[in-house]
Amino acid sequence: MTLSYLLCYAMFTFRITEKKQTPCEIGKKQFRRTFFMEKPMCQSCTMPMTNEDFGTHQDGSPNSDYCKYCYANGAFTSEMSMQEMIDVCVPYMATPESGLTEKDAREMLNKSLPELKRWKKHNTGGA
Repeated sequence: MTLSYLLCYAMFTFRITEKKQTPCEIGKKQFRRTFFMEKPMCQSCTMPMTNEDFGTHQDGSPNSDYCKYCYANGAFTSEMSMQEMIDVCVPYMATPESGLTEKDAREMLNKSLPELKRWKKHNTGGA
């Protein structure tokens, strides 16, 4: 399921229109409009989520901030740097089906991950 969400994310983000915008310009506008508003997004890896994808708090209740692949039982499933998370996500996004290159996927993740809750805490040193 993670792969299909990431592919969907990649296809929406980098779809080229007749306006001759760059993929990143389209991604910022169109993807947020069509996908982020409708589904919560994992605040660690950017995966769009449905209720069944939510991570869990320590008591087993759903945590709508993080996906089940990043967060379970009240803790992150693996401790890693933001750069390591980018390295994990790039292969799922840069596929022949998505039309993304590794460079495009890496550029998009480098821009979006620092804005997510998990990485914002590390970058600001605060809660």
